Amino acid sequence: MYIYPYSLEYAIKYNEHDLWRESYQANCGCARAIESAIERHQ
Repeated sequence: MYIYPYSLEYAIKYNEHDLWRESYQANCGCARAIESAIERHQ
């Protein structure tokens, strides 16, 4: 999985918005999975 390292502003400036969005969505999915795991193990 590729993680886009730059800001949304940078992605827009260099026409890389699709890369940013894909990375952002993956990051959000990971965050939800981590939160769920924490809730299950409290």
